[in-house]
Amino acid sequence: MGRKDLVNELIDFICKYKLFSNAEDLRTETESIERHLEISMYVEGLIQLLITKAKYIENMDFARLNKLLSELEDIRLELEYAE
Repeated sequence: MGRKDLVNELIDFICKYKLFSNAEDLRTETESIERHLEISMYVEGLIQLLITKAKYIENMDFARLNKLLSELEDIRLELEYAE
């Protein structure tokens, strides 16, 4: 999955499950989020945030969450080994 697709998928997921109170505001931040995916600490924090928030959501699409987390983990590992 490309980075733009991943960002859009993340935003859709966050909005669908209302993981943040201002989730809809993220739709205007796609370029910023995509740039931040170049920072390993940001990606790691995003992974932790998704895991933490997902624990408290009923009827979560865990297959979709797993796919997103897997994509983020791949990016995190690429960044970590590139440093």
